[in-house]
Amino acid sequence: MKMTVRHIVASVLVFFAGLPLFPQADLNLLDSAAKAGVTVYWDTLSQSGILEKNGKQVSFRAGDRLVLLDNSRLSISDAPFVKDGTILVTRHFLEEAETFFNTKDAERESYRIGAILIDPGHGGKDPGAAMTHKIDGKSVNMKEKDITLTVGKMLYDKLSSTYPDKKIILTRSKDEFLTLQQRTEMANTVKLKDNEAVLYVSVHVNSSLDKKARGYEAWYLSPETRRTVIDSSGSQDQNLFRIMNSMMEEEYTTESILIAKFNNFLVFKRVF
Repeated sequence: MKMTVRHIVASVLVFFAGLPLFPQADLNLLDSAAKAGVTVYWDTLSQSGILEKNGKQVSFRAGDRLVLLDNSRLSISDAPFVKDGTILVTRHFLEEAETFFNTKDAERESYRIGAILIDPGHGGKDPGAAMTHKIDGKSVNMKEKDITLTVGKMLYDKLSSTYPDKKIILTRSKDEFLTLQQRTEMANTVKLKDNEAVLYVSVHVNSSLDKKARGYEAWYLSPETRRTVIDSSGSQDQNLFRIMNSMMEEEYTTESILIAKFNNFLVFKRVF
């Protein structure tokens, strides 16, 4: 029997018509991860998250089949979905993640903080916020640059004694003005071992029109900010580079938001 091209196309469409385009995601990620001992970090703003276990990370985004493994390579899995505020995944997604977590890599070395750079904001000709307060009946002019330097030195002493194996660095130890470029160059010129990173702590004391304002603020770049975060040199496939850069950028943004949410108060409470 002779079959035309039109018949062949129609047959293919009918064959696939009864199959779902994507596997059914019906498992609650948070419940399933808790049973498997997997830590889940989720940011509702960017609709992306991180699974962590055995020192390894799987970064994912709702509705996206691409996942990022340990910030180094891409993989394709079933796309997670969000329904009524619940993150849903397939059993296959969980099984692939668990396989990755349990895979032993003799050459793999986890990233660690090799140096902590403390940057007291302002200084010299740049006083920052300023206010005159009454202390014991005397008028005291307080400047942000002096407070940040005092806090920076306290933090330096505390971290140096707590983490003697790490490089603890102050961008300034006196009342002097440093440009933003000079501060970042200090971080970029720190000598590190392979798989080490610099933790950059910028100390500021912001003013407020509300006299009742108290507590701490943590600032991070919004998800709408687009940046190039990986080296494009030597990359021949620009499409792959854009995908990798987008995944890495969202990874950094998610981690920044999570640090701001969960760690800011605990760090200062622990230090002081």
